Amino acid sequence: MPRLAIGTANFGMPYGLSNSSELLSVESVAEIIAKSRSLGIDCLDTANAYGSSQKVLGKIGITGWTVVSKISTIPKDCSDVSEFVDRQVETILADLKVAEVETVLVHNASDLVGTFGDQIFCTLEKHQTAGTVKRIGVSIYGPESLEKIISRYRVEVVQAPLNVLDNRLVSSGWLDNLVTRGIEVHARSVFLQGLLVSPALQGQEFFSRWRTILGRWNEISGSNVHSALQTCLTHVKSFADVSRIVVGVDNEDQVVEIVDLFNKPSWQVQDFMTGVDEELINPSGWRVA
Repeated sequence: MPRLAIGTANFGMPYGLSNSSELLSVESVAEIIAKSRSLGIDCLDTANAYGSSQKVLGKIGITGWTVVSKISTIPKDCSDVSEFVDRQVETILADLKVAEVETVLVHNASDLVGTFGDQIFCTLEKHQTAGTVKRIGVSIYGPESLEKIISRYRVEVVQAPLNVLDNRLVSSGWLDNLVTRGIEVHARSVFLQGLLVSPALQGQEFFSRWRTILGRWNEISGSNVHSALQTCLTHVKSFADVSRIVVGVDNEDQVVEIVDLFNKPSWQVQDFMTGVDEELINPSGWRVA
């Protein structure tokens, strides 16, 4: 299952709408990793900002895995950006207990288009030359920043949200543009932090103003978790130019279900999600219980 990647944010901190405050145990993470590998998944997506997730992975051991990690946002009071980036890369390697990492992304795209963009990228290139980082990329929220970033820096990987509610990467033409330039594309937020597969979560008061569009989504997806999962996966899978699809799981049974659904025949998912409110597709602004 080379296109699927396991998102690890919930391995080291509470993450997503449906996640409780209780962290997954190291044993539970080890079971997820083992089951994922046995089913052909070979990529892990992690970050310095994901709590203790990288330390947990290092403790378990990730030999043979392709790892995508991310450096954290540059602090506003940072006096030495190059040193900060150095320490970020060193932390990734130390926590994961590896000598090199496949890909390091700049977690906050705004950092690259800001004052310190050149320092950030040059420092990452130094690690690339040294062999501790194989590829450099950027994680974006939307395609608005891509023109500046791509014109200034030789990024090799772009990670972006892509789901039935958020097709901006495709509709803007940037998916085709990136692939034409030889830049690998990874999709995240496939289930929109669980919102798309949980009518119970959709029923929270915060989402009441979007009940019409969420209701239409439930009609299309079949209004149950299994079929919603499959529809979400089918939608993203249909974009053949997306090299990696990052999915989050809480246990090994979910890994089995996702792989099973991913392997099923695809169909054309109805395209009805145009002009969706950015307040709905941007989880950072959600106000939920």
